[in-house]
Amino acid sequence: MPVAGLAVSAFFTGLAGAVQAAHFKSAGPSLFSPALLLFLLAAIVIGGVGRFWGPILGTALLMLADEGLKEVSDYRNIGLGLLIAAFVIVMPQGLAGWIGGVTEKSRHRRLERSQGARRPD
Repeated sequence: MPVAGLAVSAFFTGLAGAVQAAHFKSAGPSLFSPALLLFLLAAIVIGGVGRFWGPILGTALLMLADEGLKEVSDYRNIGLGLLIAAFVIVMPQGLAGWIGGVTEKSRHRRLERSQGARRPD
């Protein structure tokens, strides 16, 4: 089964590469600048490493922050850097980890309340 997972991953990676090459009408390492790669890495860190929804949430937040900081273009990279540093310090599990923790606490509280209501004192 692990080989099948790798094969499926390679298929979709190749498909994405083909679509991108067709869109830009060229292929090569020049398409991926260091700034783009750092942006993608930051999206993974902010969203939460090892979580399915992490990179999606991280990308959404970084895109919103990037759009919001376009008007202050001189300080845009500083603002994004501060956002990344804040997430690494305050939420090391990322957005997906924080949301998962909040929902787990909420579920635990509801379970305690429902079991407390069942027990006669």
